[in-house]
Amino acid sequence: EGDYAPGSKKTLQAHIDWGHFILKTSDLDTAFVNAGKKINEAIAIYKDNIVKAGYPLFASGSYFDLGTFKQYDIYEKFTIECKVRFNDFGTGLGNVIAAEGTGGGIILRNNNNKMDAYINHNGAWFGGTAGKIFELDTWYHFAFVFTGTQVKLYVDGVQEFATGIFAETVVTLNDDIHFNIGANPSYPTARYMRGNITHVSIWDYVRSDSEIQSDVNPNFTGNEPGLLAYWALNVNIGSSIRDLTDKFTAEATNVVWQDPN
Repeated sequence: EGDYAPGSKKTLQAHIDWGHFILKTSDLDTAFVNAGKKINEAIAIYKDNIVKAGYPLFASGSYFDLGTFKQYDIYEKFTIECKVRFNDFGTGLGNVIAAEGTGGGIILRNNNNKMDAYINHNGAWFGGTAGKIFELDTWYHFAFVFTGTQVKLYVDGVQEFATGIFAETVVTLNDDIHFNIGANPSYPTARYMRGNITHVSIWDYVRSDSEIQSDVNPNFTGNEPGLLAYWALNVNIGSSIRDLTDKFTAEATNVVWQDPN
């Protein structure tokens, strides 16, 4: 669910609230007429609203904020999946999904047309870089897995690496650090994704090879066991989007919706 764009529910409600305020506070006939006109215009725009296919397009300063990492409670293990299409690799680090601050975090990012996946424990980063060279304007499915003793990265259902950790560990991160799609919350205008991200799913367990392989082209219902959150992000539904499990909301900043092609 989301605020359908254009003609969102929030925009219509704002006009209705404004009109109600005018009716309560003004005794001028012209004010009543203007309020009614504005509300009728908003209703017409809302009725003409057409929800259409689209993908969020990320660039400098654009991201979806998923709330704090703490809300998801995936410090001990997780699987995070998404589909990604790059339109530019840039010259720096391009974060696809990240929750990073001075207290640690997790990172899935482009690194000069390769992909990094890392978790942080007490200031030490564990993970690696996939050897695969990625191409522009091509869709890829990524699965970032943390088992407690390993960090794994899958590309299109194939495991690219599994980096061992010397002892069972957990992700460390300050409680107030946010979880973002499309940019690093600590560097939103420097370490950002360039392209599209869709089908973001967050799981509270280590998904198996076969589960990851079977969901390279996902179509989740929101009721799958272990699924914490899922945003398809393949329909232009505005800037505030409830995930399919109805537990979390993704709030957009400077995200442009791109027609599918």
